[in-house]
Amino acid sequence: MNKTFCALVVALFLLSGIARSQTGGQDIVIGKKHTFFSKILSEERTFSVYLPRGYDHANAKYPLLLALDGYFLWTISTVDYLSFAGDIPQMVVLAIDSTDRDRDFTPTNSKNLEGEEVPSSGGAKNFLRFLETELIPHLESRYRLEPFRLLAGHSMGGLFVSYALLENPGLFQAYLAMSPTLPWDSDWLIRQMESKLPGQYPRQIFYQLGMDNQGGPMLDSAQAFMAMLKQKSPGKLEYGFTRYEHESHISCYQIALYHALKAIYAPYKLPGEIIEAGDATGIERHYRNLTERYGYRSRPSWEWLYFIGHWHELMNRLPQAMAIFELGARYYPANADVHYSLALVYEKSGLLEKAKNSLETALGCSSDPEEKKKLAAGMEQLKEKMK
Repeated sequence: MNKTFCALVVALFLLSGIARSQTGGQDIVIGKKHTFFSKILSEERTFSVYLPRGYDHANAKYPLLLALDGYFLWTISTVDYLSFAGDIPQMVVLAIDSTDRDRDFTPTNSKNLEGEEVPSSGGAKNFLRFLETELIPHLESRYRLEPFRLLAGHSMGGLFVSYALLENPGLFQAYLAMSPTLPWDSDWLIRQMESKLPGQYPRQIFYQLGMDNQGGPMLDSAQAFMAMLKQKSPGKLEYGFTRYEHESHISCYQIALYHALKAIYAPYKLPGEIIEAGDATGIERHYRNLTERYGYRSRPSWEWLYFIGHWHELMNRLPQAMAIFELGARYYPANADVHYSLALVYEKSGLLEKAKNSLETALGCSSDPEEKKKLAAGMEQLKEKMK
């Protein structure tokens, strides 16, 4: 990809971050914590929610990534970075805190791997029912979500992720298990695979397992789980295994999450030749072709389209910039910034009436007083130019 374009993207990203962090010493808000009472679990559960950049203005829907054990910061930093790079779509991320992970993440009542009694174990079925019938409907009623959900878990959470794949594969479309405790109850879960794995799933399903540098039962069970997946090879299941020999059980989570997301979204990234050509039709075709794989209408983020379009604008390739911003307006018709960017390119191209119409649309979309003031000033300047 063109080095000038890459440098511009990084510079714009860094400058936007500096502006947010230095203006008046304002807090940088990355999410909100909520409390939710579960009738199934008979307790209150807390969870943190991250909304992607531009969520309030995009009027778009997003995949949901649910991270177990309250792994919030590690998860959102990975998702935010990869989506900024255009490698994965923007996502709503929810991290649910644990109250009794021994209970919630284990499918049977059993001793742990050290041979110690775990009296509360065996509640995975209940916890899965809580996710399906209480938490996910609660989220769907409050956030704009696509019908594509990802479940990520580490250690005992990875055991639960793998259990959910077998027990209720339609609830999530992607399962990300990091250093999963698959030896639980003498490989109980692996023994269920023969009867639980179907010949074919009704839609595309993804499973990624990332293993740390442990040997012994943890590695043996992970390899046995993957061997059974390979042996059964259910249709429409895409799976992968990566071992991280230089990562401990704790440090494995984030790097395994990073590579799992990259694997699941391997075809997602826009090819460099389309970016360099400013091919708006190619951009639209690329994301439309992803619909069958992921089961929902894929689209680039406005930020990503802006970086591409603005690069062509700076290079004085106004027809390409115009076509990309017009595509942005079709994807995000309620985003004031999209229409403002389009108005500026129209104006530079001498299309003043179109610029005026785009500014009027931007004013109608904006609810921010400062933004409306800027747009109104731009409109007055444009009207003077049109006289």
